[in-house]
Amino acid sequence: MEGKWWARLSPSKQRGLRQVLAHHELRGAFDRLIVFPGLWRGLTLGNFQRLLTVKCDEGSLQALDLTFR
Repeated sequence: MEGKWWARLSPSKQRGLRQVLAHHELRGAFDRLIVFPGLWRGLTLGNFQRLLTVKCDEGSLQALDLTFR
């Protein structure tokens, strides 16, 4: 079943999702925000790639952590 969902993604979205899933701290920050469904409306897989190309992991983690507080 998981393979079907991965097959629906473009190669760039697959790459972005794999990168986020491999980044344990970033994945954990997003996991803590899952209880706030309103935050997810504008978040798309294409945005993950942008978040990762900034190469500012610490700043991204701090921003996600501040959102959680």
